[in-house]
Amino acid sequence: MYLPVNENGKLTVKNYFDVADTITTAKSLPLPHWGFSSEHEKTAIDHIASQYGIESIDPEASLGDVLDTAYDTVSVKYMDRNRETINKALEGSSLFSNIADLDDRYMREQAFESIVYASTALIINKRLGIREELNAALTGLIEHDLHLFDTEESINALGNAVSSLSEEYLRSIETAVKTFDKEQRQEQKRKQEQEL
Repeated sequence: MYLPVNENGKLTVKNYFDVADTITTAKSLPLPHWGFSSEHEKTAIDHIASQYGIESIDPEASLGDVLDTAYDTVSVKYMDRNRETINKALEGSSLFSNIADLDDRYMREQAFESIVYASTALIINKRLGIREELNAALTGLIEHDLHLFDTEESINALGNAVSSLSEEYLRSIETAVKTFDKEQRQEQKRKQEQEL
């Protein structure tokens, strides 16, 4: 989640990627975490591949690999639906004024998409406990251009994109996991009934 912060009279952005990054008190309600285990990975891979039209999956592919492949489809769809709104939101930010080579609309969109990809991947990695070895590199990608999102509109555009894309992925994985768990419980119940 991206939050605008006023630091010494200048609007900047603070990024929070996990509930562990936020401040809680003794009176805070506990935040629920749902579990993702290695036994869920195959089901999630198959579900993501089916949902996003990935026809060929390397047998050695991890969930992260499949999510990266699906990201192209998801991000293109999101950008196509929201391109004008995003570009309008970026107009007053430092993406326009501080860096000459980012004056081109395509370059601005690439900087935006790069941060959105890295942020989405980092959220999913942390939530699922996968690809921890990539977290430092993803954080570096985010930090490279994050300071250029220095208006409320640009921060909101970035936050909306990351929220929308990560929610889409996590809901899809949640559906696959819940279906798998339900089938496992039903199978276990059948076995117990047969033993009686």
